[in-house]
This record gives sequence, structure tokens and C-alpha cells, in this order.
Amino acid sequence: MSTMEQVAPGAAQAPVSNVKLATTGNRILRSRRFLQKHRFLTIGLAIVLSVTLIGLVGPFFYPYDHTEQDWMNILAAPSREHLLGTDDLGRDELARLMVGARISLLVAVGAAIGASVIGSVIGLFAGYLGGWTESALMRLMDALYAFPSLVLAIALVGIIGAGTWQAIFAISIAAVPKFARLMRAQTLRLRDSDYVVASMVAGASPLRLISRHIVPNAVGVVIIVASSTAGFAVLTEASLSFLGLGVRPPNPAWGSMLKSGYQFLDRAAWLAVIPGFAISLLVLGFNLIGDGLRDLLDPRAR
Repeated sequence: MSTMEQVAPGAAQAPVSNVKLATTGNRILRSRRFLQKHRFLTIGLAIVLSVTLIGLVGPFFYPYDHTEQDWMNILAAPSREHLLGTDDLGRDELARLMVGARISLLVAVGAAIGASVIGSVIGLFAGYLGGWTESALMRLMDALYAFPSLVLAIALVGIIGAGTWQAIFAISIAAVPKFARLMRAQTLRLRDSDYVVASMVAGASPLRLISRHIVPNAVGVVIIVASSTAGFAVLTEASLSFLGLGVRPPNPAWGSMLKSGYQFLDRAAWLAVIPGFAISLLVLGFNLIGDGLRDLLDPRAR
């Protein structure tokens, strides 16, 4: 009896461990299938997360500071000492590129969140309230939408001044009309749907209709557009910095690095090629995320 009692627990534990292994294997298989099915999303996330990791962690392990000047190595070519060379003031190009990644990511995320929140609120009120409120808000959005986004951002920065947070504000305002028109269209579509009308007849308050039915069903489309707007923000911030209206020195921005490197194309072409490639890569990453999220969240795309 004692031998049977000792064997029985082990026999009972074996199937449990097999079930755990099978569950883990199924999760890995589902994850692999998901990554294979949504390749755009996977590649985009890999690009953006890699740039984020390099920008946040890289400067702590890299031996050079982005403001340190080496007058003995001005316009030095990439080497073991300076992996991406130095600029016209002897500053390490890789150190500046990593710090510039932080600024680009901050502007991208900040502008995308700001534009999506402000624009979605405007579009939600315009679509739900209707009447003169809708007319006034949407005519204002049409007036902003009449200007090219980059021109509007340049004008706003010219009014409020240059700087990181000023660039975020200007890019956000330039992108607000796109979210307002999108959210208004979604609100008009959802407001007349059967389940919203049924909730309204049952006595649901406007706040409950908006928070429980309209916003949750429209947020997916907003997230898709916000990811693409982040790529637009990276490109716009680089354009502002290239024109001297973006991040102020000595903080490095990819656009200002591109501008300074453009002056030495005949002697040090890498100073313009490297930040230009970084800008293109990050914009591509955000656009791929937008395409992947559209395939994942939008049933009509599937």
C-alpha cells in the first residue's frame, strides 16, 4: 500500500506537466502564426522598438557624449574610435544620432497623441451634437485643412517660437483636422446604428452612449491613423529642424544633423546620408505599423 501511495502522486502529476507543455507549445505556435500573418506590423514594431532601445539605452553605454568636441578629429571618417565618424566640430556622430532618436520619438508620440485626442474630441462633439455646433467646428477644421500640414506647422512655430515642445504643439495642430473629420464620420455612422438607437430608446444618457458605444467602436480607426501620423510627425520635425525652426542647439535633431552634413557632401557624405537614412527608417517603421494595425483592427481591410 505504501508503494502504491508513493507512485500514485507521480502518475497524477505527469499529465499536468504534459498539459502545460502542450499549452506553451500552442501559444508559441499561435504567436508564430500571428507574426507570419501580420508581417508589416511585426517589421514596423521591430524597427520602432529597435530605434527606441538605441535612443534610450545606447547613450548610457557609449563612451562619447553628444556635446563632446574632439578638435583633433574634425570630419573624421567612420573608424573603430568613432563608429560613424565625427562632424565639423569633432562631435561623435553616433552619440548625436542616438540622442536625436529620443527627440524624434518624443515628437512622434507626443504629436500623434495630441492630435488624436484633440481631433477626436472635436469630431465626436461635431458628429453627435450636429446642428450649428457641427457646422462651426467643421468649418474651422476645413480652414485648417486648407493649408498644407508642413506650411501650417512652419507658421505656428514661427508664431510661438522654436523648440521641442513647440514643434510637438505645431505638428499636433496641423494634424488635428484629419482626426476631427475621421471621428465625425465614425460618430455619424455609429449614432444611427441599431444598438445605439436601442440604447437611446431604453433611456441611456448621452455620456453613456458616447463612452460605451461610440468611442470603443471608433477607437480602432483612430489608432490606425495615429500610427501613421507618428511617421508624419518624424518627417515634419526633421523638416522644421532642417529649416532651423525645430529643436534648439546643442540638442541634436536628425533634421539639423542632416542640414549640417549637407554642407560637407563632397568631403564627408556620411554626415548627411546617416541621419537621412535614420529618418527614412523610422518613418517606414511607423507606416508599417499603421498598415499592420489596419489589417488587424479594421474588419473591412481583412
